Amino acid sequence: MQITGKLIKLFKTQTVGTSNFEKREFILLTDTNTEYPQELKFQLLKDKVNLLDNVSIYSEITIHFNLQGRKWTNPEGKDVWYNSLNVWKYEVESKAPVYGEEEPKEESPF
Repeated sequence: MQITGKLIKLFKTQTVGTSNFEKREFILLTDTNTEYPQELKFQLLKDKVNLLDNVSIYSEITIHFNLQGRKWTNPEGKDVWYNSLNVWKYEVESKAPVYGEEEPKEESPF
């Protein structure tokens, strides 16, 4: 699956449990041209946690992800379902403007 939106928040990498399993979450803003824009949370796992290190906040990106779901039975015996949006690739559609950065000027051939 894939979706395009603006990267609005990139959280720090977390170590989960005692197995040194790493994950990093981020928020992608989508549907900005509608009455109800969506802020969706995705995650990067294991060797992908640094995937967005060079992407500026507010850049428009297309991400490729897998939707995964799982069931867990809590100690009281109640079943609970979880969904995960695991990103494995991205493409930058447009970079965020950087303050103080000027557009390159065309030089005269004379």
